Amino acid sequence: MTQKKVYCLLLTLFVFLFWPQHLYLKNVKADKKEGYLLLLARSDVKSLYKDFIEERKFKYDFFVEILEENKVLNRPENIQKFLAKKWQEKNLKWIALDEAIKLPVNSYDVNKIHVEYSSLSMYWNLDNDTEFIPDVYVGIIRRFTLKPWDKLPSINGEFASTPDMYNRYTVGICCDTGVKEFSQQIDSVATSYKSKGHKVETLFETESTYQTLAKPTFSLNGNNFSDCYADSNLIWVNSTSERIRVWGSAWEYSFYDVPTRAVHIDQDGNGHVDNQNAEITKIETYFDPAKNRDNIKRITLLSGIEGVKNIAKFSDYVVIANSLKFSKIEFEQYFFEKLLAGETTAQIVGDGYVYFKDKVPKPFGKAWLQYDVLSWVVYGPPETVITDLVETTKIQFLPEYLNNEPVIEIVKGNIARFTIQNVGNNDVKIEMIFNENIIEINPLLFVLKAGEKREIEILIKKPAIEMFSTPKKKQTTITIKCGFIKKFLIVKWFSIK
Repeated sequence: MTQKKVYCLLLTLFVFLFWPQHLYLKNVKADKKEGYLLLLARSDVKSLYKDFIEERKFKYDFFVEILEENKVLNRPENIQKFLAKKWQEKNLKWIALDEAIKLPVNSYDVNKIHVEYSSLSMYWNLDNDTEFIPDVYVGIIRRFTLKPWDKLPSINGEFASTPDMYNRYTVGICCDTGVKEFSQQIDSVATSYKSKGHKVETLFETESTYQTLAKPTFSLNGNNFSDCYADSNLIWVNSTSERIRVWGSAWEYSFYDVPTRAVHIDQDGNGHVDNQNAEITKIETYFDPAKNRDNIKRITLLSGIEGVKNIAKFSDYVVIANSLKFSKIEFEQYFFEKLLAGETTAQIVGDGYVYFKDKVPKPFGKAWLQYDVLSWVVYGPPETVITDLVETTKIQFLPEYLNNEPVIEIVKGNIARFTIQNVGNNDVKIEMIFNENIIEINPLLFVLKAGEKREIEILIKKPAIEMFSTPKKKQTTITIKCGFIKKFLIVKWFSIK
């Protein structure tokens, strides 16, 4: 045997023996699940997470770790080291922390002022890089949220905003401050949601002399907020800082535990808040979480209050809260835009620092990032996306075989019929999309109530039947839109009578 033939034989054996294994390993790597860690402080609460674990263990490479069993102290620096080790061992992407896990405190010094704020950045930036690039995405699980939730059939948003501050003359400095309000930015985000077919209602302060730049759906007050809240699953709220005392260069803000609005009646018409706040005629809590409490699955963003400190007051499924007190409109816009684009709550918060680092004002850009981005905390599963708020549409076809093999064959004639049944708990809107040059469908657009059935008739048009002079099987596809879900049926027929 020549040397060339020996080489060819060895190459053939190598391909035969090792190439299938290479393809297998490649496919295994491609199909590898994302790592997900649930971290508990004590073992006695693990039973509370039974359903939480069951819902995720097949989708993710899921692990449960307990600090006391690993002899790890419940201190942020110890927890970070433990998480960093598990991140390297388990290829983690998601970390859910039980509410008993200690929340780290960051600090930053600017202009000789020392600022401390709560942040999850120590738990997502596990390699301690200076750019705060997330290695994992993190959320805090509040135990009372480990229950079944009711879902609405669609995304319904309630975006409420009151002016943070009315116009003041800064005595001893120079000039008017103007009104600090965010109606235009919020209205712009609401318009983006509406363009995607979602319902969003805006509530802005209208009782004051000053009228917001964007006009709301409703005037902001407690009754209107409660009415909208009952039918909404996406909430964005802020709070006023009024009444504010201004003594020369010294400012004394008012901060509230829950979203609150202020009414300014400009009695002398000069456009300022005068008479040491006498023109601030009303302070009203418009979102009282003790009264607005139900079982609807929501994502809620709290702005203008110290949300982390007051998180126990708010009962929604996911709450995005800040550990500082001022509204942070740039980040809030970014959050809701990214949420609409399909990103998870923890991804948006974790990636915020990197997103904004080249977009912030100088010279205090880094301080702005520290305060306004890293101070946000996600309370809820870190992988939550906006579609998790919506009930998955449940319809089935009759005859039942269409659910497994969605093909209708017309063997004789040009008419076929099938039935759609709503097997979910909510009404669902059904829309048929098809090639109108080939087929007719009746009905095209309708609503099915829970448990209701509707027969659908398909008619093959005559030109489609006589398209060819010899028998030839043709087909077309019907797209059935039901909520966020699309289903498809293929219709086949012969092209001559």
